Amino acid sequence: MIRFIIFDLDGVVIDFSWRQYIDYKSKILGVNSETFADIFLPLKEQWDLGEITLSELESSLAHKLGVKKKEIGVLNGFKKLGKPNKDIRKLIFSLSKKYKIGVITNVGSSRFKIEKRSYINDLPLNGSVASCYLKVKKPDPRIYMHALRRFRASPKEVVFIDDTEENVIAARKLGIISIVFNNRVQLLRDLEKYNIKP
Repeated sequence: MIRFIIFDLDGVVIDFSWRQYIDYKSKILGVNSETFADIFLPLKEQWDLGEITLSELESSLAHKLGVKKKEIGVLNGFKKLGKPNKDIRKLIFSLSKKYKIGVITNVGSSRFKIEKRSYINDLPLNGSVASCYLKVKKPDPRIYMHALRRFRASPKEVVFIDDTEENVIAARKLGIISIVFNNRVQLLRDLEKYNIKP
């Protein structure tokens, strides 16, 4: 029996696109978007894993791009481009009347503080799991196992929702019912397959 529904943040609870972010930041900094992505994404990976701080990320990015650190402003792009997905927020409030709700996210600690304050502190969550604190990120199976222990649930009691297919496949391999998120209508249809209705 399903007891827990776990949501990803970026691209699900938060309307945010990494492609859009990369295009936006590269334009502001006056660099080629592919060049920016090639330098930024490996640093973001370290940041998400809690291996480097935001300041270290910005210093390294500035050095590699040949710009001043004060021009980088990594968090500014998130604040400008990210917005709450109102449909999913409403769905979470509705589902929380019957199910426990959790979050698993790949995120750097300074950004997670913004996400909590701006997007999730008012949601009826029973817990959250962030990669930066665990030093492991989706699709690594260890982050899902940690979430199961944290939420005191077995795989068959959980539905996981993420917009990245790779993350969904990894969760399915552990026996977790998992859904690739595209939009609210599709998500409701997929949830109904498991007799989950808001």
